[in-house]
Amino acid sequence: MEAVGSLFAARRAHSPALFAFGGDSVIELLSAAMVLWGFQAPATQGHTERNAGRVVGGLLFALAAYVVATSFVSLEAATMELPVSQRTSINSIVRVVASLN
Repeated sequence: MEAVGSLFAARRAHSPALFAFGGDSVIELLSAAMVLWGFQAPATQGHTERNAGRVVGGLLFALAAYVVATSFVSLEAATMELPVSQRTSINSIVRVVASLN
């Protein structure tokens, strides 16, 4: 219910943050379904539990990538509304943070 409501509201409001919240809810729901599927498998089928764990891990990585991408889109949209002098500082901060590895 939370996922559907927030995705519908995000579409109407054109809000990337609300869309990220709805996407997060969908991925959490799919992750919980995979865990439930893994627990319902017979004890002799260890591969089912391992596969469920891999799917859950993949979904969580997808969630992390989705949140990072949405954050950059939101930052870029907010940056375009600033004066040119302030845009340069935010872009410089993003470059410095990206280069720290």
